[in-house]
Amino acid sequence: MDEIKKIQDEVMPSVRCRDYARALRLCNELIVGNPRLSDGFRERAFVHGHMGRLEDAIRDSTCAIALDMQEHDFEEPADYLRRGHDQVVLGAYEEAIRDFSRVIDLCEKYSNRYYAEPAYQHRAYAYLRMGAFRKAIEDCDCFQYA
Repeated sequence: MDEIKKIQDEVMPSVRCRDYARALRLCNELIVGNPRLSDGFRERAFVHGHMGRLEDAIRDSTCAIALDMQEHDFEEPADYLRRGHDQVVLGAYEEAIRDFSRVIDLCEKYSNRYYAEPAYQHRAYAYLRMGAFRKAIEDCDCFQYA
């Protein structure tokens, strides 16, 4: 597990420097060395997203979600949030709304609202893009203002 953490710690600086080839190489090492862990797919989705390769990011987020369910019977809200964001950018609003709704459900299930506010915000935006203004307003009423 120390090797996994070490690789993960190197991905973010590589992305910040826009050394995407190195970041992808690190992610691929993580996936090849630990194919049943979602971490490599999660990290690679992040890299693909920064590169603008949204279809690849969505595919990797989907793999991370499936592996978490298969191996740990757990769903990571951040994976749904990332995938939903990428779907919004591609104009796949219905799919994005499903993912943001899942984030909200998981936040309630786990009694942890950390991702709920961004999920409501992004879902409201997706509703706006679809012309579902009342639903967008309802979502806007759900998040807390600082």
